[in-house]
Amino acid sequence: MGQALRRFRVSLANLLWFLYSFGMSRRWKRATRDVSGTQAAVLKRILSENAGSEFGREHHFAGMNSVEKYQRAVPLRSYEEFQPYIERIADGQPQVLTAQRVLQFGLTSGSTQASKLIPYTKALVSEFQEGIDPWVYYLFRRFPRILLGKTYWSVTPIGERKSHTTGGIVIGFDDEQQYFSPLTRWVLNSIMAVPSQLAQLSDMEVFRYVTLRLLLQERLLSWVSVWNPSFLTLLLDPLPEWFSQLTGDIRQGTLAVAAKIVPPLRDNILSHCNSNPRRAQELERLRAAWQGKTPTETDISGRTLYEAIWPERQCCSRPAASQSIFSPRRHPAKGPTCHGSLYLFSILATNSSR
Repeated sequence: MGQALRRFRVSLANLLWFLYSFGMSRRWKRATRDVSGTQAAVLKRILSENAGSEFGREHHFAGMNSVEKYQRAVPLRSYEEFQPYIERIADGQPQVLTAQRVLQFGLTSGSTQASKLIPYTKALVSEFQEGIDPWVYYLFRRFPRILLGKTYWSVTPIGERKSHTTGGIVIGFDDEQQYFSPLTRWVLNSIMAVPSQLAQLSDMEVFRYVTLRLLLQERLLSWVSVWNPSFLTLLLDPLPEWFSQLTGDIRQGTLAVAAKIVPPLRDNILSHCNSNPRRAQELERLRAAWQGKTPTETDISGRTLYEAIWPERQCCSRPAASQSIFSPRRHPAKGPTCHGSLYLFSILATNSSR
């Protein structure tokens, strides 16, 4: 497929997402005109919908009619205080914390202590979607050139594999697109540089190699969204060592680690591995130009190796701590990054649980 046609298809998909997000963001904007009133209405709805749950009955949700009563009846508490409820949900008991059925459990990383099970209902997933749509709309408005390129997102923790509780509830996500509406999922399949199914890879080295293989072949990459400030560092660290093998894969349309991936996931990933000798040659020239320098050192035009590899990149949604990965200093020509937008989204998502 020619470069112009590929850019047209990607731009069309981005435009559809922008228009859809615009419609959804209007509801968000209306809600911001009366924040306290909106929050009170949301609380009232949540209490009403969950009054019949075990937790709702224990805390007398049915009789609550104010934020103050809710705050007195349901004080802040630790995960350990919720754990007995969560264990009963995991055993298959319905209507414990919520009236809605728990669809599956998210699993925290457990970086400081044992991993925790986070119950997901249909309502919670819907609220994630409602928070994402206005974020995307205002992102496109502020950085309109990202409409022309592809994107890379990392939402679900990598290496996470699905399992089940004793009550048969699924633990873990293997597709980050579960956060999105059907239309948005279709758009993402058109503009994602890396398919979301890579979250199913359990071997971290294979995950990094496949991700880099697919990102390097994509010159149209225009924005990146990651959660953790160290994620990009860990992902890009092996690039100098693997560069020759990666460019060889891009030239031939192959994947060096394919034998380490089980089918049918392997077949899905291989279908995204394009043969592009011209791109491979471009990457080899760039690598030669940086011989003896680290990827974050700049050339005479002030670009890092990463900026040269992905010249279309306009925006990197990430915590500010990872700012230096792509650009060690602010480039006026590049404009501002949009990590503040990601921070806003993370607040919305974290506080939309019910």
